[in-house]
Amino acid sequence: MVLLWRADLKHSSWRKTFYGDNMKGHQKSIDSLHSTETPKKWDDFAAKAKDPSFVKAVKNDPRSDGKLIMHAERLSELHKGKPVAQVQGNKGTTYKVTKLASGDYGCTCNDWRYKGSVKVGYKCKHIKEYIVRSRNGNKN
Repeated sequence: MVLLWRADLKHSSWRKTFYGDNMKGHQKSIDSLHSTETPKKWDDFAAKAKDPSFVKAVKNDPRSDGKLIMHAERLSELHKGKPVAQVQGNKGTTYKVTKLASGDYGCTCNDWRYKGSVKVGYKCKHIKEYIVRSRNGNKN
């Protein structure tokens, strides 16, 4: 059944109906993620979430569950949100904390990308640090 499903995804007329003209290019990325997961594929997914047509393609794909759809939507929000601070992590990496359209906060760290993006209200340590600093009058 899975092989037939993948074969059906290759038919251009079906793909055009399913993804739309401007979303055809996203099929390969979505198919790839559904076949095997690797950190690089998730990084690519996060980068592609900047594109609203990619998020729409994820939503339209019947293999996408609610958690994957929410992940795509929240990563898209992260890219569109208002940056409010940069917080340095333990190993010297700087992460961007962003105010999302929903009023929640997002962060570019892996903790938020993988946990917080699918749990509304989740606060990684960088978001928590930003909140504490902003209460004390120091936002950066």
